[in-house]
Amino acid sequence: MSLTLILALAVLMFGAERSPAQTGEGEFERAIATFNDAQELHEQGLVKEAIALYRRALEIFRDFPEAEFQLGVALLQVEERFEAEVAFRRSIELRPDWTLPIPPLARLLVESGRTPEALALIDIGIGREPSNSALWTEKVNIALDSETSPEGLDALLSRLAELTRGSNAPVSALLARAMLERRLGRIDSALISVGRAIQSEPGNASALRLKGDIELAGTDFLSALQTADRLIAIVASDPDAMLLKALALIGLGRNAEASAILKSIETSDSNLRKQINGLLAEAADDGATLIKLMADSPDDVGILFRACTSKGILEPTTILSSCSRLIEISPPRAPVALGARGAALLRLGRASEALVDFERVLSSQPANLSARAGRSLALFNLERWDESRIAFEALVGSSTEFPIAFFYLGIIYDRLSRSGDARLSYERFLTVADKETMAAEMERAELRLSVLRRQIKPRRD
Repeated sequence: MSLTLILALAVLMFGAERSPAQTGEGEFERAIATFNDAQELHEQGLVKEAIALYRRALEIFRDFPEAEFQLGVALLQVEERFEAEVAFRRSIELRPDWTLPIPPLARLLVESGRTPEALALIDIGIGREPSNSALWTEKVNIALDSETSPEGLDALLSRLAELTRGSNAPVSALLARAMLERRLGRIDSALISVGRAIQSEPGNASALRLKGDIELAGTDFLSALQTADRLIAIVASDPDAMLLKALALIGLGRNAEASAILKSIETSDSNLRKQINGLLAEAADDGATLIKLMADSPDDVGILFRACTSKGILEPTTILSSCSRLIEISPPRAPVALGARGAALLRLGRASEALVDFERVLSSQPANLSARAGRSLALFNLERWDESRIAFEALVGSSTEFPIAFFYLGIIYDRLSRSGDARLSYERFLTVADKETMAAEMERAELRLSVLRRQIKPRRD
């Protein structure tokens, strides 16, 4: 027996207003046959033809909740939103304990500005089916789209944590949990949740897309690139998958490869096309192109982000203004923009303002190495020697990413009259410094070491 026939026969079991006997056995069988024909057309992509047959089935047997539901789904595909809402409501009216129509109806309500009604409807469904992952997923989507407070998101996350406890957690609930954790900035937890979903369904494209987005949010661009390649192997030239790969490549500084991928994406979606154009700007390697793009689209977030994080392509004053504007109009990008603005302020000799920006980043991301390095340098430039010593010592103790820190520590120890520590720091710097990019600092360190070695004579017993 086909799934569609099972759905149709379910009318007998769930409270239809008129039974087949009341309608006539022949009419009921014709309604089922018409419904099945509609389903076949629907699956073939002949949506308008399917709508006509769903309506015909309802004319034959009007108390047919499954036909109303499928009619609503088809009407959504042709943007007949009002009629779709009527169909979904009718399917719930005919079968009150059925929760399947609730998520699409809730989405329609949200889109028309009736979010409280949508949430109330979902809560009714959850009351009937507390473990229904589709309802929880829709509730999470509404919460994320409606700028729910962090406290509200955290409370929702607690409920989902209960639902996803154990090895057989529904994949959709795990993905909803990961989205909440990502929004709350809990990147490691989000990766664990989405990883569990992928472990259950390795070929789940939605899960892989979300994993890639989370890795991008955590600036783990290499992992995001690997996830994108895995996704592309499943969905081929899907625009979202190609976009994910381009973003990862941009994060890795491989802009030419990213530009080639972006230019290959074919889409009629105007919003996606705008995003692609913004990313093409982000992958631009010359200042003149960026300045022109900013002049043409002064509030384009993608273009501003590229300008803000251009790392030497633009003058510090231009970087400063683009970062400041980005902070105003795109709060989610504020941590990155604050760090980049702090770096520009340092280049402009405005260390006090830079320190404020770096400390703002660290207030929400205490482990951010770039911000920690920037704060250390700002304190150095302000000649707050003891504070900068503590900051640089902590930096070299937790990361090998900043060999220049040993050079600054040498200067700081000199200022604090700790000649032995200064000598050790300069020597350490000379062993780890990059000869091509740090030649000037190496020369200064060697000159200072020659003086320190003459001052510190071997001890004689």
